[in-house]
Amino acid sequence: MKLGGVLYLHDATTPRLTGSARRNLDMFSLMCGNAAMSKTVLVTTKCDLVSSETLERREAGMRSVCWNKMIELGAKVLRFHGDSEFARSILQDILQRKTLLDDGDLQIQMELVDKGMKFGKTQVGKKLTKTMKQAAHRLKLLFGLVSAPSILVFLV
Repeated sequence: MKLGGVLYLHDATTPRLTGSARRNLDMFSLMCGNAAMSKTVLVTTKCDLVSSETLERREAGMRSVCWNKMIELGAKVLRFHGDSEFARSILQDILQRKTLLDDGDLQIQMELVDKGMKFGKTQVGKKLTKTMKQAAHRLKLLFGLVSAPSILVFLV
């Protein structure tokens, strides 16, 4: 079964993209892949909880810094104001785009299903493994299980 589209929800009340949110966005992008980016809809949520000026500024920042590559590859940006009719229109948009565009499958779908790869060998699996190894190493450093490189500090 081919997916018609994918939604990425971004909370408009968040003043900036934190490290974990950035990693989640990177993972999302890897799972989608470039070929299926036109099936992606980047949805700003909780728009009614911030002023229109704040919403404009934050969304412009996301468009220019975080979402720019995805938008260039065909992702669409929409605002969700919390009403069910608009939610249906987002889903309708995805269904229409699916019939109009027969773009590639999601990267993760191609790797797992078409190529029969194990999760750890997929693009997102490799990135996740690397991230987990880095986090484990930091924890070992924190608890003194491995030694950190020596640092020489001179006080003047």
